[in-house]
Amino acid sequence: MAGMRPAKIAALCSGLGFPGLGYLFIGQRLRGWIVIGLSTACLIALLMAAMEAARPIADAILAGELQPDFSSILGAVHDAKGKAMRAARGAVWGLVILWLFSTVDGYRLGRRLERDAARGDSA
Repeated sequence: MAGMRPAKIAALCSGLGFPGLGYLFIGQRLRGWIVIGLSTACLIALLMAAMEAARPIADAILAGELQPDFSSILGAVHDAKGKAMRAARGAVWGLVILWLFSTVDGYRLGRRLERDAARGDSA
């Protein structure tokens, strides 16, 4: 990453790494930790929703009500509805929005740092 500009590094860190990492790279610590915390909360909510949706399927398999093969399980997952699935969709959307926001905003803030540094060098 030597020779890369801060804007590109910030966008890459948030876009390919984890939402909020780019902010930490460009010195926006509070904003970075807030986005990292919110993204982590979305991931935890997604995992909890997945566990809640998987529990009845696992119980049905153990009770012999559902065959333990791929197509049966896939059908049960597809038929799963309710609070867990809505929570999972909300968590996924939250994570996608945070990922996009932190990537674009990190790039924007990095560009501002680059312009400010260029003005400082020319003054």
